Amino acid sequence: MSNNKYLHGIKIFNAIGFQIGWFVCVSTINLVGLSFAITFIIIHLILLRCYSNKFLFVKEVSWIFTILTIGFLIETLFFSMGVLYKDIQTPYLTYLITPPFWILYLWLLFATSLRTSLSFLFNKPWVAYLTTAIMAPCSYFVGANLNTHVDINDPLALSIAIISVVWVFALWVITHIKHFYFEDIFYDS
Repeated sequence: MSNNKYLHGIKIFNAIGFQIGWFVCVSTINLVGLSFAITFIIIHLILLRCYSNKFLFVKEVSWIFTILTIGFLIETLFFSMGVLYKDIQTPYLTYLITPPFWILYLWLLFATSLRTSLSFLFNKPWVAYLTTAIMAPCSYFVGANLNTHVDINDPLALSIAIISVVWVFALWVITHIKHFYFEDIFYDS
């Protein structure tokens, strides 16, 4: 298989795997989501290693944990502010509320996608910000409707707007982190 076909295969695998993983993590118990996320990350790392002799395992693992850390901070902010809530409503910023583990598994999957199937986002930042402003709240809305333990707080429009703004800012931060600390995995994307 040529390098270009292998590259497209990795991106397609990642895109499909991320969507399946999103559904698995949102709709099942934590152990199933964790099992999927770990398996997916292992396959992701193996595929990248097979693709490029310049692939650096430590760099990719650092990238994944950087994005996981950003995700943990964002989700903790959302739950602590009351934008999202677990089973009961909580007062705004009364105390820190950590997100359920399955949401963090989604961030692990998202981290693998950012430099593979979603790598195009870094080439056109304004398109990425606009897409993120629309798609991130949609993902939370659909996820909240599929999962019985987490919901978006009322007023819905305000919560959706907060999710949108925070995600656009997060993508801006992630873009700068990638630009300064993480080189591209794929050079023809």
